[in-house]
Formats: sequence, structure tokens, C-alpha cells
Amino acid sequence: TGTISINDVTDGINNIVTLTVNQFGSASIPTNDEPCNATPLIVGTSCVFQTYSNCAATSSLSAQTPTCGGYQGGDVWFSVVVPSSGHLMFSSNAGSMTDGAMAIYSGTCSSLTMIRCNDDSISAMPMIDAPGLIPGSTIRIRFWGYGSNNYGTFQLCVYNAGNAPIASFSANSSTTFCVNNCIGFFDNS
Repeated sequence: TGTISINDVTDGINNIVTLTVNQFGSASIPTNDEPCNATPLIVGTSCVFQTYSNCAATSSLSAQTPTCGGYQGGDVWFSVVVPSSGHLMFSSNAGSMTDGAMAIYSGTCSSLTMIRCNDDSISAMPMIDAPGLIPGSTIRIRFWGYGSNNYGTFQLCVYNAGNAPIASFSANSSTTFCVNNCIGFFDNS
């Protein structure tokens, strides 16, 4: 319980308003507060943002400290399974949190190795382009407010960035195919 006094003199008269604030409870720690309880995400074929929150999140001590974003705690965790392309794009948008940071990790939830860390790619929100991941492996995403004092909602999406068509050809023939530009291969034997 606390008291807030507001002094209003806009009409030339000194009006004091007193508010009493009672705390009936506190926000619950999110279920995805630790890497072993990461919220699973579906890898899309394009970016479809979903809204999440890090309100009441605490520090995760079981993972390597991120190398960006002024990490001091307040993180939440997500997980994705890497598609056959091995190439994922992790993107975010601001919500009530306007300055976020993100790191991605490989390994088991109790033995994680950081792959990449980012903040400020999209205005003050992070984005990570991650080619060369092992198909079928699980990647864990750690998300927090920059400096760990920026709690609130944010949007996150993960999509398969390796959806480009793959052309195949025989080295013993003449083949032309197009991926952005036309390329011709000719048998010079």
C-alpha cells in the first residue's frame, strides 16, 4: 500500500488529490522464463508476427550470457526446429517494449552455445539471419529488453529463409536455368 499526492493548480486553486494504491498481487513469472521451458514456435514460409511479453521475467543463469543488448536479465525463451534448408530468419517488431535484444543458441536446454546475438537491426529491435544451421536440430531463442530494464510486449517471427529454388543439371549437357539471373552451363568436352 502506498499513497500518491498530486498537486493540481491549473485553475489557480491549489487542489491536492491523494490516491491510495494497494497491490493485490504481482505478475506471474512467464512459463518460458528458462530455456528448458521454451515456447515452441512454428517456422513459417514468410514472416507472420505473433505477440509475446517478457513481463515479470527473471535472469536465466543456465545459459551463456549474451554478448549484445546490455543483458542483465528479464529474458524469455522460444524454440524452433531447423528446416531442411538450414537457413532461418528471426525478426521482431516493437510493442510496448521499444528496444529489444535477441540471441540464438544451439545445444540442449541445459548446455547451450550461443550462435549469434543482435539488437538494433530494425530500428531498436533485433533481427538475426542464420544460414548454415543443422537441419532437424533445435535452436533456442532468448529475447529481452535492451539493458534488461525494458519490459513489455514485442512481436516475433521465425521463417525459412532458404526457400529459394534449387536447380539441378548434368555436367555432360547444356543447361540454362534462372534464379534471379539466367545462367547457362555448357558442355565443353
